[in-house]
Amino acid sequence: MSYLKGPNIPYIKSYGYSGEYNILIMQLLGKSLEDIFKEIKTFSIKSICIIVIQLLNVLEYIYNRHIIHRDIKPDNFVMGLDDLSQFVYIIDFGLAKKYKI
Repeated sequence: MSYLKGPNIPYIKSYGYSGEYNILIMQLLGKSLEDIFKEIKTFSIKSICIIVIQLLNVLEYIYNRHIIHRDIKPDNFVMGLDDLSQFVYIIDFGLAKKYKI
């Protein structure tokens, strides 16, 4: 994720190891699109357009960095908090794969 520093990607505060465990501390973010949809049951057309534009932009950015996410679903897109609440972030790069052209 630190390789992907950019828009709509959470920043990494720290990472490392503790015994046999990998540790990743990243930016605190809000609810996933899945959770928000379960709560409000519908999005306005304007909200959908704003979300989709941000999703396409971040996926294009990742693709241009030669990464395939491989786990695209509403649970892996979360909203920012406070001043960043209008931004959608992509998370969970556990299945991501770097590829070469």
